[in-house]
Amino acid sequence: MLSTMRKAGCNPFADSQSSLDTKVTSALDHLRLSYKYYNESNYEQALPHSMKAFELLKTQFGENSIEITQALHEVIIQLTGLGRHREALEKNALLQKIYNNLGMPLGVLTARIHAVDFLIDWGKLDDALEVSMKLVKDTCEVSAGRANVHFQIARVLYLQGKVLAAKGRLKMASDILGELVLVESDEENDAMYATRIYQLMGRFYEEINEMKLATKMCSAALDIVEKLPRGLFKHNRWMVVLPTVVGQLLLKFKGNEELAVTYLKRGVEVIKEVIDEGAKFLENDLGATYSSLGDAYLKTDKAKAAAVALSKARDIIVAKLGPMHKNTIHVYWNLAEAYSKTRRIFDSLVNTSLLLFWSTPSFLCGEQYRLRQSLIRIDRRSTIDTDSRRGAISGESNEHEHKGRSKDASSYSTTIIVTAPKALTKDAIHRVKDEAWLTPDPSGEEAPAQTD
Repeated sequence: MLSTMRKAGCNPFADSQSSLDTKVTSALDHLRLSYKYYNESNYEQALPHSMKAFELLKTQFGENSIEITQALHEVIIQLTGLGRHREALEKNALLQKIYNNLGMPLGVLTARIHAVDFLIDWGKLDDALEVSMKLVKDTCEVSAGRANVHFQIARVLYLQGKVLAAKGRLKMASDILGELVLVESDEENDAMYATRIYQLMGRFYEEINEMKLATKMCSAALDIVEKLPRGLFKHNRWMVVLPTVVGQLLLKFKGNEELAVTYLKRGVEVIKEVIDEGAKFLENDLGATYSSLGDAYLKTDKAKAAAVALSKARDIIVAKLGPMHKNTIHVYWNLAEAYSKTRRIFDSLVNTSLLLFWSTPSFLCGEQYRLRQSLIRIDRRSTIDTDSRRGAISGESNEHEHKGRSKDASSYSTTIIVTAPKALTKDAIHRVKDEAWLTPDPSGEEAPAQTD
């Protein structure tokens, strides 16, 4: 049944939303559904609801009312997500006009900065740079707005290949945020704005492979977020996942695994608390956090704790994304490794079989090599554990037996391929079975590079 649905292009793990749509009557209901679909990255379903909410609110409150601005903002974001940049810019110009008519200069400035985002996404880099340079003059010297403008300029310069100039602008933005003194009357809004810029800069540094600076920026964002009211978290996903982001970045540096565990455990706690308050869209993030926590435990040789975390990750990710998703396959692999380290060989092989069943042949080539090496290591450990005691009594060397057992382990890994579920085509099985790297080689060398 599952394979039939998969061939037909259906996702048996996606929730049906059609019944919800027929019950929507008010602008607020449309906005709620728009948020829900948006948080699931389902922009095609989100856009009609946000546009309907905008029309209903405009009819109720008029064209120049604060009530319609949030719905219009959602329309703009979703148009951008769908790649409809020209329409997004037209709606953004309308939003600027509304803010201007309402006498809200900060709203106008924010909308203008968002327009730079849309121009960058559209590939209009010269236009984006021109607008950004004008914005520098229209912002206070020491303000989150000025820092954001410098960040946008940095993005444009980097995309134009001007890396040093881009990094200079990023430093300007960072220096401004460091000097920023929050005004008490607007402390919450200013703090959120500054935090968001720190977080965006962290993401950008990660994209350009500046991991230390990425970690520094995200840590600075987290320091501010932890002082903000928890009520803000439910509607701001980026705030909730900051502990997870910091933990995942720390895992990229050898020697920081224990610290990463601390952040990831905190991430699990925060996400679970917000989910309990009704933010069900964070369940994917909870699964990803458990997966990263399992990775961290594996790197710190805490295989039992890793198995627990990865089991929770598997249950969530399979339910939300299905068994064929790359995140699911990653969890299966790490869970198999965790079970093998705790000597739960049967559980390890069960997860390995699932890995083989859902993976593509090209993925199997690299993963199966590592599986074979892992099985050799497992077999060596069991052989050495047994034979070391025997050798201590007899004083005999069992090197020849060790080599023989290693070959058996490699043969066993080959058997797993051959006896994999029938969903793997014969061509796929033969391709994996006949690859040169299946020749037993207990030397521990790296897996050969995959080729398409």
